Amino acid sequence: MGCEIRIARTDSEKERIFRFRYKVYIEEMNRPAHADHDKRMITDWLDDTGTLIYAVDNGTVVGTVRVNLKRHGDIEFENEYDVRMFNPYYPKRLSSTTKFMVDPKYRGGTIMNRLIQYLYAYGLENGIYFDFINVNEPLFKFYSRLGYRSYKDNFHHPEFGEVVPMVLAMNDRHYLETVKSPLARFAAKYAASDRAGEDVRFFYREILGTDIPGY
Repeated sequence: MGCEIRIARTDSEKERIFRFRYKVYIEEMNRPAHADHDKRMITDWLDDTGTLIYAVDNGTVVGTVRVNLKRHGDIEFENEYDVRMFNPYYPKRLSSTTKFMVDPKYRGGTIMNRLIQYLYAYGLENGIYFDFINVNEPLFKFYSRLGYRSYKDNFHHPEFGEVVPMVLAMNDRHYLETVKSPLARFAAKYAASDRAGEDVRFFYREILGTDIPGY
């Protein structure tokens, strides 16, 4: 049947994802994550309003990522991300991505890209302009290649230590093509034109403090 990317819609699907998180964070990585060790699950308050996307191969969960749309409720680290900087698009056009992980046997394959591409398409379909994420330094290069950019000082994550806050300007098609992001072809598919919209111009002018290149 092959690997499929799905949105978890039932409690059963979500519980499988929570157990997969435990397997990766606790059993493999030994991260000090908040966990239910009796049920061998990791879940938190963001699961109540988030969309859980997962990869399944022959009935086994092999990857997952979560996105929270700000218009559906609070997102993690709003103050640290300084989301009010994005005021013209707050809250309707903002989202936050967390809990992105893949089974070690599938890393280096296509699953990571397929999950993030599905996530990106989901964001565009829901009118998201800016997606926030925080990463430890070793993962900075990976997310930079996807198209995320650092835009403010690092902060301390209570579980994972010092992290880099990053943001993805969803509609910055030129930048995604420049860094050869696997998201670029989806940007081309969903964009109304190759001209920078006001959200992209705002991002360069108000957030990065630079002229807009390439358009």
